[in-house]
Amino acid sequence: ISIHMENAASKPKFIKTATYIVLHEEWTEVAWYIATTRTMMAILYERQSDHNKALSCCAEAQAVYERQAKFDHRHRVIGVNADDYVKRMEQMITKIEESKATYSKRKALYDEALRLCDVICSSNMEGSSLNCKCDEAKRTLEELLALQNAHLGVSHPQVADTKALLSKFLVKKRCFIEAENNMLESISISELSLGKYHP
Repeated sequence: ISIHMENAASKPKFIKTATYIVLHEEWTEVAWYIATTRTMMAILYERQSDHNKALSCCAEAQAVYERQAKFDHRHRVIGVNADDYVKRMEQMITKIEESKATYSKRKALYDEALRLCDVICSSNMEGSSLNCKCDEAKRTLEELLALQNAHLGVSHPQVADTKALLSKFLVKKRCFIEAENNMLESISISELSLGKYHP
């Protein structure tokens, strides 16, 4: 596109203007695809807890949207509003930064819950000692869920994982209805965020 624009610079004004318009439309279409791809990559990186790559992808997408917004304002383009996409990217960056800031605490809570799961599942605990460990695990997971809901959103795949793990402890405590509800919520979140046929 840049080479075509350079070649058009030496042409008569009418041809030059027409060429610029066509090339800008092509650039805009390609740029939107790039920005959309970067946005999707940011979501994937955030879900893998690679926050720096997620933020980098957001910044690249935001730069494309900002450039388009300037062009739209300068040429009074009507239709898709690039300013809205710039604002969405700002919101996404804020959410990813929140996720990054709480990651170590969320990871520590999840690791503690997994450790408790191993202890409970690998031993023959019964009675009050089993209830005590299950209660500790439940408190840990409820604290984790509160953090995840606040900083990741209720439909994040990590919330689904936490609810599935919580349902295991509830089964051990013989709280079958609560366990089933958490497992169904986990499945629903997974289908929503990952797709119905995700392995």
